Amino acid sequence: MRMYATNYEHDVCGLVLIDSTPEDYRERFLPTMSQSFQQAYNQQFVRQLPAT
Repeated sequence: MRMYATNYEHDVCGLVLIDSTPEDYRERFLPTMSQSFQQAYNQQFVRQLPAT
């Protein structure tokens, strides 16, 4: 999509990107990946501390 938008920038006014990741992604897919992938995946998120 981005390549199309770049090549036809005068014909494209915007892009809608939809995340189609299933809700149970972490439970189903993540365990099948290597430990290094799982660590990199988990480190990309900001974790909130619980309210005191």
